[in-house]
Amino acid sequence: MVSRLLQCEIANQLIGDMIDSYFELKKRPMTVIVAIQATDSILLAADSQTTDGNRKRTDAEKISIVQIGEVDVLAAESGMDNLSGRALEFVKNPTQPHQPTAAQDIVDAFERAIRQALAVLRETMGPNSAPEAFAEYVEKRADFALTIAFYWNKQPYVYNVRSTRLPPRAMKGKFDAYGSGGELGYYVLKECCQAYPDFWRGFVTAIYAVEKVKENDCFCSGPTRVGVIRKETGKAQLLRDDDIGDIVKSIRKYDDSTATKQAEVVKQMLTEAIPSIESRDAIYRGMGWIN
Repeated sequence: MVSRLLQCEIANQLIGDMIDSYFELKKRPMTVIVAIQATDSILLAADSQTTDGNRKRTDAEKISIVQIGEVDVLAAESGMDNLSGRALEFVKNPTQPHQPTAAQDIVDAFERAIRQALAVLRETMGPNSAPEAFAEYVEKRADFALTIAFYWNKQPYVYNVRSTRLPPRAMKGKFDAYGSGGELGYYVLKECCQAYPDFWRGFVTAIYAVEKVKENDCFCSGPTRVGVIRKETGKAQLLRDDDIGDIVKSIRKYDDSTATKQAEVVKQMLTEAIPSIESRDAIYRGMGWIN
């Protein structure tokens, strides 16, 4: 007979394991952000869900336009929105404003702002908290990131700047995806994104990738947001919700019309791929299922 005390200990251990598993899943900031370098522009697209404990919102504006000196920068937030928002405020209102003289200055400004936001967080937890313990807390409980895109001398730059101890990561290739839905987003982009799309193809592809992730990732939902920077002018703007909504409707209509065809193709593939009766018997014998 298991004692009541032992039952409680087992229950506590199970609950602890579940919590650890949940935060292991949440090590990457919750969201999906898609970045595409087109021939004439850079596009960032994101969902609009934020989650903080039991609080869930689906109306967040995760993509912002920030000016550093005379340079327009698109910044997309992921992870703990209160911390990423605070970091953006530090970027917009720096303690020592200066005009950037190189692209790296812009990346450094965002990295510095994230460190400032973390410093404020650490103050609220107690200034005497051990650095290693605080770093582990951020990684497991308060991870956030800013994905930034801008042009410098008409050269495109896309970086993912994290709150963890990892250095800012430059986008390799012409597209990438970040956040909890990043792997699925990258897979969708790899399947359908041209090497150098123009703005319109990049626009639709970015929306499509975010929509597909939202169908399969419970941490990603809400209206899709899109921002763009034009190569010619270096100016950034946020796309209108109505324009994005029209494309989403077209995508869903296409998905509905192709779902039946895809099911038929898969059915035919399975039928043709199943070995003949003789081949199946040979496989069964090899597995020891039949003599």
